[in-house]
Amino acid sequence: MRNNFDLDKHISDDPHVTRGPMVIDESGNILSGHDRHEELMNRSPEEESRYKLALVNRSPQFGLNPMEVMRMKNPVLVRKIATKDLPHK
Repeated sequence: MRNNFDLDKHISDDPHVTRGPMVIDESGNILSGHDRHEELMNRSPEEESRYKLALVNRSPQFGLNPMEVMRMKNPVLVRKIATKDLPHK
């Protein structure tokens, strides 16, 4: 098992887009955090269990119900932004 999977890197309220949960738009397109997404998709079963438990424990911090998160098969914390809020050129 790899020991470099950093839970705090994925479950965080850090407002900076290069840290914390990946940023997606309404369609699920990743706007920031492609490497973090790749790490999440390549977790070992042990890392997946650790991630889910940490997310359940920290879910109230993000306004989520721990029981609902527990019932999810593969929960992933993301930050969603409305494209209407993005600057247009």
